[in-house]
Amino acid sequence: MTTLKKECPTRWNSFMVVLESLSKNREFIERCLTRMRKYDTIPSLETSSTMEELVTFLRVLQKTTALLSGSKYTTSSIALLTWCSLDTVVR
Repeated sequence: MTTLKKECPTRWNSFMVVLESLSKNREFIERCLTRMRKYDTIPSLETSSTMEELVTFLRVLQKTTALLSGSKYTTSSIALLTWCSLDTVVR
């Protein structure tokens, strides 16, 4: 179990961090919601699967952004490679 994260509107990748923490704590969250008798708020397996797919996609965007934000190397030379990588993920 890890702590649940809160979204920060000024950081675009914070949503990914929130989804990751929800995914890691899914079983604990389900137990708590069950004890509270909040059955209608328990995420379905389909929702959990969608969250994991979204995290995978957002992680690629995060890595690409970090790569293109490099200050110790020329980023223009890797722009085409990262574009191809993103294109592969989107398709």
